[in-house]
Amino acid sequence: MGRPQAAKRAQSRMHGPRGGTTTITESGMVRKNLWISQEENEALRWKAFSDRRSETSVIREGLRWVLGLGEEAQ
Repeated sequence: MGRPQAAKRAQSRMHGPRGGTTTITESGMVRKNLWISQEENEALRWKAFSDRRSETSVIREGLRWVLGLGEEAQ
């Protein structure tokens, strides 16, 4: 059952400027990898835990703040 969805996602991939593929979900989210230090990891985990939210939402909030994108799409 998972095969048709995987094939559908693979067909909708975009090619980046360097020729690679970009993973984009049906909801429009784009997958990125992030390498951080152990210190940053521990601070991220603590922030997410103390705010009772996911690490991903903390990262997205930080990116939106740094890039000046506002708070509309959290």
